[in-house]
Amino acid sequence: MRKNLQGYITASTAILMAFCVGCASMAERGLLPDVKARQLPAVNLGPEIILQEEVKLNDDSRFSSLISKDGHVHLFLTDKKKQTHHIEISGNEVLNREMLGVADGFSLDAIEHPSGTLRVVAGDKMFIRPEGGKWQEIKGNKCQRFIAVGEDLLCAFIAKGEEIGGPKRTDWIAGWFILIPVAFPLPSVHADKLVLAQESEDGWAIRAVFDPETKLSARPGFFAGSDQHGSLHFLYCASGGSKWFILAFGGYSGVAGSGDVSKTELRYVRVQHDQFLERVTGLDDSESGPGKPSRLPSSIQGLPLAKSEQDIFPKRLDRLFTINGASGDPEGLNRASQGMWVQIKITDGQWVPHYDVVTAVDLPDSGARWNEDEPALIKSDRNGNTHVLLVKVRAGFWRSSNEMCYFLKTGNHWTAPLILGDLDRGILGGNIPSHNSLAVDETGKVFAIWENKSHSVVGRWILPQK
Repeated sequence: MRKNLQGYITASTAILMAFCVGCASMAERGLLPDVKARQLPAVNLGPEIILQEEVKLNDDSRFSSLISKDGHVHLFLTDKKKQTHHIEISGNEVLNREMLGVADGFSLDAIEHPSGTLRVVAGDKMFIRPEGGKWQEIKGNKCQRFIAVGEDLLCAFIAKGEEIGGPKRTDWIAGWFILIPVAFPLPSVHADKLVLAQESEDGWAIRAVFDPETKLSARPGFFAGSDQHGSLHFLYCASGGSKWFILAFGGYSGVAGSGDVSKTELRYVRVQHDQFLERVTGLDDSESGPGKPSRLPSSIQGLPLAKSEQDIFPKRLDRLFTINGASGDPEGLNRASQGMWVQIKITDGQWVPHYDVVTAVDLPDSGARWNEDEPALIKSDRNGNTHVLLVKVRAGFWRSSNEMCYFLKTGNHWTAPLILGDLDRGILGGNIPSHNSLAVDETGKVFAIWENKSHSVVGRWILPQK
C-alpha cells in the first residue's frame, strides 16, 4: 500500500500518528485493509537449528553472516568477553565452531572476497581465511564496513579527527545547576570523518575523506554498500558535540538530566566506482618517497537529506538500509509511529515521496505490537526482493510473548509475517538487543539467525518454493 506524502521527513511522523488517534485499533477501524489481508510468503521453512548453546552475549555483541559460494552459511559473532566466534553451517548441520580471537571495539563485518576467501573485521582485528587455508589474524585494523565492486575491495570507517587533520570545533555544555544557568566551552576537538580506504601492504590506506571541511563529526552506525551498476552508496549522520543538562532540587525531591543539542544531519553520497578510482589513482604508492609527494586523499561531499534525523533514524543505519539488487537504489525501514514500520527509498539523491506500510499495530495480527527498534533488519537479494526481520510482541502482565518474524516483499507486494521462533525479553520487559542476522545469496535463499529465549543462537533456512 502506498500513501502520498509531501515533505516525507518532516511530515511522515505526524501523518502516521494521526492514523493512531482514538482508542480503536487500525484493524477495528478498517484502516489499511490490504495489510490485514496479506498472506504468508510462499517459502519453505527449514527446521530450527541450534548454532551455539547458551552463548554469553551483551548489548554490545554483534552478529554478521553470509552465504559463501559453496552454499555454506558463515556466522560471526562477538560475545560478552569480546571474543569473535565463527560458526559454519551446511544444510541443517553445523560443520564447525571456532573462536578466532579477542578484539577491542564494536564493529563487525564479513565478506567473501575473492571467491573462497573469508574476511572478517572485528574491532581492532581482521581475520582472513584463504580458500583451503587457516585463519590469519591481522592486528591494528581500522576497517568497519567492507565494500566490494567487482574484483576491487574497499572499506569504510570513522577516522579520528586528529589523525586525519579534521577541522577543529568547540562544543558547549549549558544548563541549569540548581537555580543558576551556566554555560561553558568544552575542550576543542578535531571533527571525526567517514573515510574510504583501499587495502595495502601497510593496512587500509585512506583514499577519500567525506566532508573534510565541515566541522561536524561523522557518527558510528553508518551504511555503506554498492550496486550492480558500479556505484557506491553511503548514508551517515554528522553532528557536533554540544550538550545540555539540568540538576535541580526542591525539598526532598530533585531532577537531573542531560542530552545532545548539536545540529544533526543525515547525509547521503552516491559516487561511481570508476570515477572514484580515476581521482585517487593519479599517483601510485610506489611513487612516493624522499622528494616525492604521497598520495593525497580525495574529497567527497555528502548532501543533507533532511534538517534533522536523530529522532527518526536509530543509530544502526547499517541494519536499517540495504541496496535494492534490481534497481540499485537504497531502501530502508523506518518506525514512523508507535508500532508502524514503513519501507522508505532514496532515488537520485532524494527521498521517494511515498512509502510502503510493512506492518502496524494489530496488523496483520490482532494484538500484535511491533515496537522493538534494535532487532529490525532489512536485506535485498539480486532480484530486488526485500527481506525483513521484526519482533512481534504480545504484552503480558509479568512477561511478554516475543517472536522473531520474517517479511518478504516481491514486486510491490509485502507478505504477512512468518513466525520463525521465540525470543526472551525477560520479566517486566526491557529492550531486545540486535542479536540477529540475515544471510541472503544470489538465488534468493535466506538463512535467518537470532537468539532465542533459552539464550541459544539458532537459525532457519527460508527457501523459495520451486
